Amino acid sequence: MAFRHTSRCGLFDPNIEVSCLSSVAKVTNHASDLVSFYFSRVKSGDLQRDPQQEGAVRLLSQFSDNLSATDDGSRKRFSWWPRVHSVKAVGDPIGIYLFGGVGRGKTMLMDMFFSSVKSTRKRRVHFHIFMREAHQWIHARRQKGKEQDDSGDPIMALAHSLSKQIDLLCFDEFEISDVADALIIRRIFSSLLDNKVRLVTTSNWHPEDLYSGGLQRELFIPFIKFLKEQVQIVSLCGGTDYRLLGLSSRPVYFSPLDDAARIALRGLFDTLTGGGDSRSEELRVEGRALHVGRANQGVAWFNFSELCQEAVGVSDYLAIIDRFHTLVISDIPIMPPEQRNEARRFSILIDMLYEHKIKLVCSAAGKPEELYVRGTGSREFLRTASRLREMQTSIYLSGGSFKKL
Repeated sequence: MAFRHTSRCGLFDPNIEVSCLSSVAKVTNHASDLVSFYFSRVKSGDLQRDPQQEGAVRLLSQFSDNLSATDDGSRKRFSWWPRVHSVKAVGDPIGIYLFGGVGRGKTMLMDMFFSSVKSTRKRRVHFHIFMREAHQWIHARRQKGKEQDDSGDPIMALAHSLSKQIDLLCFDEFEISDVADALIIRRIFSSLLDNKVRLVTTSNWHPEDLYSGGLQRELFIPFIKFLKEQVQIVSLCGGTDYRLLGLSSRPVYFSPLDDAARIALRGLFDTLTGGGDSRSEELRVEGRALHVGRANQGVAWFNFSELCQEAVGVSDYLAIIDRFHTLVISDIPIMPPEQRNEARRFSILIDMLYEHKIKLVCSAAGKPEELYVRGTGSREFLRTASRLREMQTSIYLSGGSFKKL
């Protein structure tokens, strides 16, 4: 099996439909000078000056210059910049790992960098989507191997095929949450880096904190050491959470769950749909039906249980995102520790809505920071709370267009 090489951000098998989760920043007039583009945004007031961001931008700019490649599909031998930070590394590092707390601009910087690289041999993908596609590709490869009596290693075959298609892979929100993903990504990354595929990734966590407390984490430790030796670790810790700037009073998040919240949600849904009657829809997801109870004019209304308590996942969320520009989600509860699975689904959903700039109107039992404060994954939920905050701002709500009708 081979990867389909297209202009989209997806990576894998020709029988698997793929979509990119995030549009990149358009560095249209500064493709060869990422630093100038960044400072032009600071000068215009689009961004606030931030010394840590400036340092990261300079590193990314040097990386971008060295990654300039021809568009004839041939692979290129890359050089690297002189090491700027005192990073312990064996030989030359072959990637950048941006880490820091929520709201520090990691995704923005990576998207600016990705847009600046003059090459078609590049891919940018959210980590949740990459792992979903990787599992599907591996499964399909194993099935084909059974039919053809081929017992080859599907994980290495995947990494080898990908390394023949691209020279640069950008991941957003890199994190490890289970042992299966930990073992798969360790082998994929090792193979890609060995094959000179350059890597830029964002994460909330320092490599040492990845998969912290996870089952059989000792199997993942060698990969952490490998990552630290081969990839430039760049910290964006501390500083301002830029997602909290410019919060708007526009009401799109209603709490607590009372009559006032229900009336407000109904009113907004009627406004968004022009007062038209809502109707049910059936979306096809991998050969099965996904029921949408209330929808009209590109707006869909779900309650929390439909999206996070039932057997739904990334494929369902992608189908919803492909169809609707705005979601109304009602009755989001405060989740106790035993609802860790629901909290995890909700976090993935919010990540995906955010990446696609989908508008969100919702009612919840508490403030974003109060929805899941104890239990497995509660610290990771801080990113979800931050994104829920940003999704209420006028900047977020005015972005993009209502084109999915």
